[in-house]
Amino acid sequence: MKSKLFSFQVTKLLTAVFGVVTLFLWVVSAQVAHALTPVLILTVNGGNTAEIVNGTPITLEWYIDDAQGCYINNGVGDIDTSVLPVSGSITVVPPADTDTSYVLTCTQGTDSVEVLIEPEITMELPEGTDRTIWGITGTLSSVIVQWDTQYATRCSYVWYETESNPGVPVVANVSSGYTGPLGTTGIVVFDGTPFDRITETTTFYITCYNDANGTESTQSITLNITYGTPPADPTIDIWSPDYPTVYQDYLYGYAYVDIGFEAESVYRCNYAAYDEDGVKIKTPTGWGVPSWYKSGYMEDIEIIATTTFEISCFREEIVFNGVTYPYVSTTTSITIGVALPPGVNSVTEWDRASLPPVTVDISAPAQVERDPITGEAWVEVQVDRDNASYCWLRAFYGSTLAEMGHATYYVLPGWEHLDPPISGEGNDTFGFFLSSDTVLDVECMREYDFLYGTAEERDNGMDSESVVIEVLDSAVVADQPQTYMYANAVSYDVDELQAVQVGGGGFYDDGTYLAVTSMGEILFPFSHPFDGSDRYNIHFTYCDENDGASTFEFSTEKSGLIGTLVADSPDSPSAECNSGTLKTALVASDVPLDDGEIVTIACEREGSEFCRFSNIYFGAGDGASVDVPFNKAIGFVTVPLMWISEETTYCAEIPAVREDGSSYSWYSGSSAMGLLDADVSTSTAFGMMCGRTADSVSDESTVLVKLPPPDALVAETVVSVGECIDPETDLVVDAPDGFIADPDTGYCIEAVDLVSASPAVSLAAATEDPVNGVYNDVDILMVIENAMHQIGGIWFGGELPTDSHVSYKAILTLMPSLGLSDIETEVDYFNGSLTAPVTPGAPVQSPTLAQTVDEVPFGSHTVCSQVNLDGDTFPESNPDTANNTSCTTVNIPVPHPMMDISVDKLLIRRSQSVTIDWDVDATYSLNCTVSGAGGLNESFNTLDVGPSYTDSFTTGILTSTSVFELRCIEPLTNTSFVEQVRVEMVPEVTEV
Repeated sequence: MKSKLFSFQVTKLLTAVFGVVTLFLWVVSAQVAHALTPVLILTVNGGNTAEIVNGTPITLEWYIDDAQGCYINNGVGDIDTSVLPVSGSITVVPPADTDTSYVLTCTQGTDSVEVLIEPEITMELPEGTDRTIWGITGTLSSVIVQWDTQYATRCSYVWYETESNPGVPVVANVSSGYTGPLGTTGIVVFDGTPFDRITETTTFYITCYNDANGTESTQSITLNITYGTPPADPTIDIWSPDYPTVYQDYLYGYAYVDIGFEAESVYRCNYAAYDEDGVKIKTPTGWGVPSWYKSGYMEDIEIIATTTFEISCFREEIVFNGVTYPYVSTTTSITIGVALPPGVNSVTEWDRASLPPVTVDISAPAQVERDPITGEAWVEVQVDRDNASYCWLRAFYGSTLAEMGHATYYVLPGWEHLDPPISGEGNDTFGFFLSSDTVLDVECMREYDFLYGTAEERDNGMDSESVVIEVLDSAVVADQPQTYMYANAVSYDVDELQAVQVGGGGFYDDGTYLAVTSMGEILFPFSHPFDGSDRYNIHFTYCDENDGASTFEFSTEKSGLIGTLVADSPDSPSAECNSGTLKTALVASDVPLDDGEIVTIACEREGSEFCRFSNIYFGAGDGASVDVPFNKAIGFVTVPLMWISEETTYCAEIPAVREDGSSYSWYSGSSAMGLLDADVSTSTAFGMMCGRTADSVSDESTVLVKLPPPDALVAETVVSVGECIDPETDLVVDAPDGFIADPDTGYCIEAVDLVSASPAVSLAAATEDPVNGVYNDVDILMVIENAMHQIGGIWFGGELPTDSHVSYKAILTLMPSLGLSDIETEVDYFNGSLTAPVTPGAPVQSPTLAQTVDEVPFGSHTVCSQVNLDGDTFPESNPDTANNTSCTTVNIPVPHPMMDISVDKLLIRRSQSVTIDWDVDATYSLNCTVSGAGGLNESFNTLDVGPSYTDSFTTGILTSTSVFELRCIEPLTNTSFVEQVRVEMVPEVTEV
């Protein structure tokens, strides 16, 4: 129910007049009231306000005395006042999709009532409302709850009650478990993280709110659970086509085993291997599948001796249909013997040093030229290799092969293959971009010879090659960048076009694009986002290969032919439709389009091009403005925005600027093209700045989204200084604390506009936890601003008094790849004063407010500050979430992990060995390598080996001073940490 703004006591007393006529007496107690002789009373459903579901009938009742010329708006009509007093009623359906005021207007005065639309909520369980739990886990693995709304501005978290515990709500209040938390449409998943799995019949609830009119409603949906077969004892079946014995491969050395298994009534399975003496060994390559697999077939498991393969499966203790079943497990195994290759009678006969050697050859251009826009050059490199188990591909900065040993290694997407490496047999082409001179290195190995062979066999089983690619500046000067910023945007992809197509033919869907065999056309109705019309620029995404030509024509029902596009570029980099040949072009400008108007795309091909295209885009208002309607029912309108750029590599937002001069961030990405829905409550300008990395040249554009001015009710009452008109009663009152008179209408409005400034994160006082990769005692810094706001073209602002109890809090949303919940601070309160601002765009700021949080992990996170949003708010002119929330991206560095490498001897003589020890203590993922002379080349991930990991290695014979390196790379941020130890070689001295 919408509450009144000020304290009035209004009582309608029902009394009997002459025993027949019902009379309402209007008694008003207010700070200032103006009494009227006529009596005008209008009610809706018995009161001043009715909250209804859209489309629901209402009952209007009226009583009139001492008044003439009376009527009720919205089609109710005139009221007969020839005999007074008069009363009456009517049942009507209010106008759809909006809040409505019914006004009883007479010559002597008015009375009015409000009809407010409640939020409408639809809840769904897409996996069904009736589901069965089986006796493995005693739970449903996942339950998805979806909701959608109309006439709502926000929603609560979902909560639920179970059949065994009715009346006890459990709130799912962790944002990371949602898509669209607290939004008007969204999804929440109950799958164990962060919310418990569902084990019994459960009813889910959600409440949604309309902050524009103060209404709310709650919806629910029930998931009915039945129970299937109780859990049985677990069983495992294991088999191998290679049982009982398999031969070693003559060339690659290993024996390759295939093993299959199938488990029943189990939750998880683990895998182990043992030698013929029953001693547990390192898990052979290829043995094992993820623990949650209940069956599998593993091929080419590598072993060198008789091996026993073991599978252990278990089921946790579960409660199933009220009965507790204890933990239970089972184990089975199969033993595979290993024999020498056919024809080999003993190991001494197996001369692996004379086997075909490992070879590798690289074919690459010596020089490439940068693209004038991206600053990068596209390179294709061919790698031909034979007789190896696998090959590693690395890249180093450098312009000569001599530099490689001292050059900096770097990750080169499209080329690097370390974990896993590529196959040791084959001829493959790798494509990637280069921005600087680079040494490409390929090292191939036959693993068996490297691990178990003699020095001669190891030499025969390894090969490497390196090449240098020089990157030259472009000889071409790029065109100037162009940025387009649109509103009322409309786009169609392949699926959407086919769904709305109303005519034409000849185009077919090749799985990614629409294409033709020879010629074709497609007709479709244009759908304006607000069922209206605008003047549009039209952009088109198509393929321009180098093996033919495609001629596109674009036309509309009313304008005829509006544009032609010929895709005929012999210099295109490929005959295939891929990222290198896909282009987006402006094909028509300033085209008037009405909702429902037919648009035609036609094309004819030549050669081997097939008129392939993927998208068509319509954008209005670039560099100008567009008009959009206002949705009074929810207090804002959702406007589809779009930006497109040419000759660029990135775009960045220009902050949105409201009508009152305040600004806010609306896009945090860097895409050179995009579509985004923006909720707009006042006329707002949106802009984009787009540039390129090659030369830092940029261009920008804006679009003004114009909303109609709010309905202005001109008050005929004289309002004195310190007074204003109560918008609920139309009575003049002394302005309460925090309120002033609207300069146009005289109505009471909020005096201040509180804004959240952009927050920051400070690590100055933070303490590192390098083992867990987090920081404690992290300060989130916030500032509250008191800004000027504009009504009817007039700027004004008010003072925030002391002890106003303005709430603030911070939310740190962690990067999604971490899979961690948001970190939210407790709500604190600012009780200081802020003077009234005097200049638009120059708000008065509070002192810096700090809140401290712990266990902040490294990574790129989003920190948001919220002001005056806790529900018990100080009155202000614009309390919506967008105005009172500010977010920024913060990058928290990876703390240096606990890692060390040491050697037992720092000084040795020629032909001696050393023992290298290393340790890494981290609970998060680090990809670590230990490398150096004497055969040291170890790799591990800290999640695989666990924290406090230590290991050692005794090198082969050393012949020179050597550096041994422990390098760990954090994969999410690609941060590299290096520890080294140097072993000096004592020079040999020859006496003469």
